[in-house]
Amino acid sequence: MSTLLPQSQQEQNNGRLWKLPFNSLAMNEEGVLTLDRTPPPSKHVFQYGGLTVNLFVSHKTPEVSVCRMWANVAVLPYTAENTDARKNVLDILRASQKLEDVKFAIERDQRIIALFEKEYAGNYTLDILMLEIIDYLRQAKPFSNLIKQYISKY
Repeated sequence: MSTLLPQSQQEQNNGRLWKLPFNSLAMNEEGVLTLDRTPPPSKHVFQYGGLTVNLFVSHKTPEVSVCRMWANVAVLPYTAENTDARKNVLDILRASQKLEDVKFAIERDQRIIALFEKEYAGNYTLDILMLEIIDYLRQAKPFSNLIKQYISKY
């Protein structure tokens, strides 16, 4: 079996071939093929206080990492279902526009989601990632609790 790896690297790799992702080869100015070693995005899901939070960490460029989080908060009641609850929830969403990093959005199917995106120069370490998660929860949780209170009342 022929491979692209030298014998010493094959032994280090236990004889397995590398699986290269799409568009992972590039040619530099000298005409030499190089591998793009950008790590694949990591995806995580966790729950906190009734929120299921989706977390994605990826690389925008080799020097810049991006952390994205989002959570389904609730479903906005239609006007015909409950006018007061819809009005109160929309007032809460308007007040949430002053938040620094977390933005609330209403999708086409009337789901309310809490979004967060932040760039970081370098790679995310566990400490920095935990600070981002805490920052997201600190900003999103009070508003999501208020929204859930108004929706559950009616």
